[in-house]
Amino acid sequence: MIGHNESGRGHGWFCQQVTVQALNAPPPDRKPEVVFLCNRWMDSGCEDRRLVRELIPSGEILPPDLAVDKSLSRGKWRCTVKMATEDELDPSLTAIQLPEQVSLTAYGTRGTAGPLKLQDPNRDLFLLGQTDKFENVVLGGIGNVQKLRMSAGQEDDDNPVWMIEQVTLEDVDSHEVLHFDFRRWVGEVGGDIHRELPVLVAGQLPPAVLEYEVQVETENAKDAGTNASVFINIYGKNGDSGRRRLVTPRSRVPQFQQGQTDIFLVEAVDVGKLQKVVVTKGPGHPWQLNQVKVKAGRFSAVSHIFIWSNTIGSPSEQTEEVSITIPVISTTPAPVAIPIKQANYLPTSGGQWSVETVTGEKGVSGEGTDLVLVLCGDKGESSPVNFLPVQDTPFKPRQTDAGVVHLAQDIGELIKVRMGFADNSKNKSLDIVKIKFEDVDTRDYFHHELSRPLAVDEKSDGWTEFPVVWPAVFVLPVIVYKIEVTTGSVPKGTTDADVFIQLYGRMGSTGRRLLKKSNNEVKFQLGQTDVFELEAVSLMSLDKVLIGHNDATAGKGWFVKKLVVHPHGDEEYVFECNRWFDGGEDDGRIERMLTLNEDAAPTPDVGPAQKAGNKWVVWATTGSGSNQGTSSPVVVVLYGDKGHTEPMLLGDSPDPPVKFTEGQTQQFEVASDVDVGKVYKVRVGFLGDGREPLWYSNFSHSPSWYLERLKIQEESSGRQYVFEAKRWIRVDQQHDHWKEFPVYTRNEQDMLPVKEYYVEVYTGDANFAGTDANVYLEIFGDRGDTGKRHLHGTKAPGNMFEKKKHDMFIVEAVDLGSLRKVKVSHDGYGAGSGWFLDKITIKESQSSKEKYVFECHKWLDVDEGDGAIERELPLAGLMGDHVDAATDVDWQVRVMTSMCESFSGTDSKVTLTVFGERGTSGPQPLRPEDGIFHPGQTDNFEITLNPGEIGRIQKIRLEHDNTGKQPDWHVEKVIMNNNLGEEVKFTVDRWLSYNMMNGNFPSDIVCEAPAKWPDQQPLSRYNYIVKTVTPPDPGAGTDATIYINVVGSRGDSGVRELRRNLEQPQPKFQEGLTDSFVLEAVDLGTLEKVIVGLKNPSSGTSWKPQCVLVRVSETESSLEKENYVFPWGKHLDARHPEAEIMLAEVVDDYVEREITGLTPRGSAPHTYRSPREGGITLEHGESSPQASPRTSQTLAPDINRSPRAGGLRMQQGPHGDESGSELEIGEFSARSDY
Repeated sequence: MIGHNESGRGHGWFCQQVTVQALNAPPPDRKPEVVFLCNRWMDSGCEDRRLVRELIPSGEILPPDLAVDKSLSRGKWRCTVKMATEDELDPSLTAIQLPEQVSLTAYGTRGTAGPLKLQDPNRDLFLLGQTDKFENVVLGGIGNVQKLRMSAGQEDDDNPVWMIEQVTLEDVDSHEVLHFDFRRWVGEVGGDIHRELPVLVAGQLPPAVLEYEVQVETENAKDAGTNASVFINIYGKNGDSGRRRLVTPRSRVPQFQQGQTDIFLVEAVDVGKLQKVVVTKGPGHPWQLNQVKVKAGRFSAVSHIFIWSNTIGSPSEQTEEVSITIPVISTTPAPVAIPIKQANYLPTSGGQWSVETVTGEKGVSGEGTDLVLVLCGDKGESSPVNFLPVQDTPFKPRQTDAGVVHLAQDIGELIKVRMGFADNSKNKSLDIVKIKFEDVDTRDYFHHELSRPLAVDEKSDGWTEFPVVWPAVFVLPVIVYKIEVTTGSVPKGTTDADVFIQLYGRMGSTGRRLLKKSNNEVKFQLGQTDVFELEAVSLMSLDKVLIGHNDATAGKGWFVKKLVVHPHGDEEYVFECNRWFDGGEDDGRIERMLTLNEDAAPTPDVGPAQKAGNKWVVWATTGSGSNQGTSSPVVVVLYGDKGHTEPMLLGDSPDPPVKFTEGQTQQFEVASDVDVGKVYKVRVGFLGDGREPLWYSNFSHSPSWYLERLKIQEESSGRQYVFEAKRWIRVDQQHDHWKEFPVYTRNEQDMLPVKEYYVEVYTGDANFAGTDANVYLEIFGDRGDTGKRHLHGTKAPGNMFEKKKHDMFIVEAVDLGSLRKVKVSHDGYGAGSGWFLDKITIKESQSSKEKYVFECHKWLDVDEGDGAIERELPLAGLMGDHVDAATDVDWQVRVMTSMCESFSGTDSKVTLTVFGERGTSGPQPLRPEDGIFHPGQTDNFEITLNPGEIGRIQKIRLEHDNTGKQPDWHVEKVIMNNNLGEEVKFTVDRWLSYNMMNGNFPSDIVCEAPAKWPDQQPLSRYNYIVKTVTPPDPGAGTDATIYINVVGSRGDSGVRELRRNLEQPQPKFQEGLTDSFVLEAVDLGTLEKVIVGLKNPSSGTSWKPQCVLVRVSETESSLEKENYVFPWGKHLDARHPEAEIMLAEVVDDYVEREITGLTPRGSAPHTYRSPREGGITLEHGESSPQASPRTSQTLAPDINRSPRAGGLRMQQGPHGDESGSELEIGEFSARSDY
């Protein structure tokens, strides 16, 4: 047992190993060193927060004078396996099954040997208490042995018992002896049949034995789960874990089921930096795996993410094993300790920190003693706290100053500290070289050394940030953000005001920072881009920025075009603006929150982590009356029998927020990490974002919204809850903006009542006991809480919260049951904001005869007592009274690249076009983080579609530009999910390439796939055979690239280049030849026209297509199909590079053969006649009396009769190209005009 007694985070110790050896023994009796591997923190902020560890021997190391000559080794070893005795096993195990087989795998510096079965047919092996020896175990030339894996039992053993106690390997020739002590696992039931240990070498620290935490997430889709066994092998820079079955010992919960996350532990010698995992599904149902997360130890600071989002195995492979390899996609920070609430033996923080500063040689200049601190955590930031040292003359050179700061807010786990000045308007500096922090209650400790003074000057704004360095945590780096601000070219759009910016990201914000030193001499001029640098602790990915200035005078504003932020390298975040920041322009705002431009999405340092947990669909119905809607951001909090969510925003962003329209029911998707269980109430309010004090001082500034009805549905269970509201959400004389509603039931007697709690607040009679600060109260009962509520509108005369004052307020909430405690606080507003609170009493209604009493008798003042301005007051006792416009919908697009070839990925530029019943999205760029679609990888993107413009999705078109080093791309499928809970799938299974084949036909770089909705039959996908006929006229042919777009009643094929001629090996588009091509598209309906053209023609380039024929082929083997005829007969050139040709006729295959000069011998000719009204008619001759009526159809006006029967002829019109021409195709004649 080893440990220490220094409590407090940061006072701990990481122990890697302990060795014990008897000293002063003579050489014959000298014992080996006994090694106890630890590799654990002993720190109250790490792992299980314990300071003491009990260690078990892991092996022995020979003394130096007993070392051996390894050069004698021939790779043959003697292996001894010692089994545990029955006394060492759990006596409750009534039937112990001995391992049927034992094997070993040895890893060396030059290779791996094994698994090697340890067997001897002449004796019983591996009996309890027995030691078995095996001669001539051949490990070969694997070099110096580094680790040993022992395997005891079969992979399908559900509850194996580990019985191997010790293993010894002795080299037969060099007599090197390696000891492996497996006693720590003896008696463990269930789980892994494999255990491994490192080789212990004198003078070297061995690699750690880690418990890899493996989280496996199954897709939340129908039939996504599997009944098969699942195995994993974790690979790192230093080796692998070996194949391990993922099983939870003695668990009765089925694993790998739909929407489920299963967690397993895989114990192995440290494999180094993780690179990939190999996941194997055994025989059984196919399995839809979403992703795997692996941490190198339960409390590793980083989680590695391996995304698959695909099926493993198919129905035809249910009797086989199927393996996949997934590389590391991204990493994300992870908790390094159990929640502090689980360590109830440790003291809790009251938010009071002892701070020490060491001043450097430069001391202080100007009025630089007004130092303020902002502590930032995973729940938010503290308000700026003044650091007031106890010394009379602080911050002298080389002086240490001390003081205490008090945090009014619960900011969660500390991440970073921001230091600056209270007043940044004047030049000043303060040379702090070191600062120390220690929590007064918990003794948590950290410090930071600064490399330069804090300064306000022409370059610096007086702020600096540094990360909190706790033991074991992922420490965020300090980086320099390059910020480009473009001023619009709008008259009077410049400014000389002080401009500030605040960046927001995954890890919080930078705080408000002034943009001081530009690359330009004069900042913010018309059409100018100013570049600034801002140093801050990394926010990881960015999602929004706040930018503004300090001059609210009308006409003194600024017009901002856009903002671009570069964290480092080529990474770029674009925030479009094009708005005024002027008190007299636009909406009068001088600061705005800008959200990320989706078309310029960046590649973050750490892969994006989608919010885990429970998803809900919310339908909100706004009242239909005048001005009952709102454009203010709305949040909801759900309460259930297991807990409550955090406030969840309805909509994607608070700026700009969703507009709630009168008379409309709008749908949203929200998510929370909290499983609330069965819902019983909801709280609805506005996202104040710091503006609430203004609302309470002037109610007219408060937003308002009339909520008619709210309905929610839990995505995982499908359970729905309805809340009949019919209330205004707004601040009034007695209530804050929060409103609570119970779940609606048909029998109103079963619904929870909404109560008006009468709250009486007694301010004490101490000197200066009153306060002008904003006071907040949170009431807790058996059935949840009220949330943090603002107290205003006292029923007592005079100002609130004055000395010896008795104020009475109303807090409305769904019945809380019996009250248990309250939490009271204030925001520190105003000079002398401290407040002495005597007590609080609460009645459940105005007529209630009983009061709940909560005693305080303490200051809520940073400068009095313990400095707290928030207090939790437990119940002291009870006493009697005597004492429809559619909004945009966000879609997640998952594109799955196939693993059919090692080169099936692409680095070309890819676009996706979505087609619906009403319209199309236009090409949407899809670009992975590294610019490459890798084989076997699923790439995730987000696009926004307007359902009013698109309608229900019918098909997609994927295409790329054929650039890059590897343009050939094979796509397996595409899946789209939206924030309304809808999912649509597209089976692609095609090459997008000019070089490959899809079945019997050449592939294209454009591919279409029909939408597969659960309730709708998908459209068919057809091959369209396109034939071009070039006449034998001199100069009719071309070597140019020709494209076509086939248009039908259901849409078009998109522009396709006619590249690969089915009539090979003849050259394309030459005089007198017919060329054939295939074009695959989702059913275009009845064909109406084709658009053909020359791609990028140069001067002198021309082509004269006689006609284009298109045949619809449902399958590759279809022979007799109708042909659509599109006659032309004019030159296309640089002046007229494109022609739109309307459908002339639909003929059968027999007629098509004659049109293209392929009339079979003995076939009847075709005749032509011109209708009196000026159209043309194509019909069979007299020798074909059975011709279908469809083969006679009027085509186009202004026709000249053809004097010939047969052949191809183009007759120039009397006025040249401008007057048109006469086309004769066999027996067909038609006039065409530009």
